[in-house]
Amino acid sequence: MNDETDTDRILTDRDNKGRFTSGLGNPGRPVGAKSKIIKGALSELRQMTPDAIDVVRAAIDKGDVKTATWLLERVLPAQRVVELDGAGVEDIVNALVAGDISPTEAKTIAHSISHLKNVSDLDELRAEVESLTRLLRGEE
Repeated sequence: MNDETDTDRILTDRDNKGRFTSGLGNPGRPVGAKSKIIKGALSELRQMTPDAIDVVRAAIDKGDVKTATWLLERVLPAQRVVELDGAGVEDIVNALVAGDISPTEAKTIAHSISHLKNVSDLDELRAEVESLTRLLRGEE
């Protein structure tokens, strides 16, 4: 281990007050990344799904619509779920023309696909910038 290199790295990762600076060296946790605890909790919830359905059935059988409604409002998506044959422009247009989706849903789907493409493009740009940075530093 080279102490000089480690010292240089430590100093360049901080500003004049000693705080960590933002940059390519340590981007931190990716947006939307889930911790081990959250992943474990989601796994447990998935395993409870059959039991939850049994509870809803029992509530409905007893005439307890309030409990069933409360649970379903928290489990089901707020908006309608739409399945398309593909994710291309033609697929969206075909679904719209066929009346499978509304114009608002078509707009939302198109916007979502566009946003995902932009994120993908940003990831590619970030990788290129990191590669160029390493090249300029003589690390490659």
